[in-house]
Amino acid sequence: MESFKIAVYISILFSSHIFKLVLTDDSKSENKFLYFAYGSNLLARRVHINNPTAEFFSSAKLPNFRLDFQSFDTEFWNGADATIVDDSDSVVWGALWTLDVKDIPHLDEQEGIHLSQYRTRNVSVATPDGRSMVVRTYQMTLEPPKLPAKDIPPERQPSDTYMEVIIRGAFECSLPMHYLRFLFTFPTNGKLASWTTRQRLGYPFNVTELK
Repeated sequence: MESFKIAVYISILFSSHIFKLVLTDDSKSENKFLYFAYGSNLLARRVHINNPTAEFFSSAKLPNFRLDFQSFDTEFWNGADATIVDDSDSVVWGALWTLDVKDIPHLDEQEGIHLSQYRTRNVSVATPDGRSMVVRTYQMTLEPPKLPAKDIPPERQPSDTYMEVIIRGAFECSLPMHYLRFLFTFPTNGKLASWTTRQRLGYPFNVTELK
């Protein structure tokens, strides 16, 4: 587990793909909407697989929610997926993406709306420059019970691949350092996502896989 985290951290530091997102201000267009991503869609190469019109708008924080993980029987990530849970003691940081309205069906399908895995929610987020806005996000229909991150059981642990994608995306979007440290506290199940998933993400980018 520790070797995985160290490998991810080192590979991120030496990656040439970090901090290259361009800020856009197209959020007010009637053909656009703002989407708050907190899981794998933090990473640009991931969100663009299903949503090619996505443009980075800003990092943002979602108060009164916590980041958590819950498992679905899927081979896509080979582990638990991220969700947000109402929690007055917590804050979730994420990325705001501006997308064309025509991408809503693609985003809904990616999030498993048709399978009742996630539901849409309109939430109020705040950007680092003080702007407050209501945006679209997704929340699992099953709410996991609250546990300290380090105590999450194996069946609720994300795969190494999934957690790496989240952490890389957090670096890419310049989320606060204290939140990045928090992400590293979540245990992983030691598994990789499916080969198809890794190919779509442009693997290998995990240094442990290059050895």
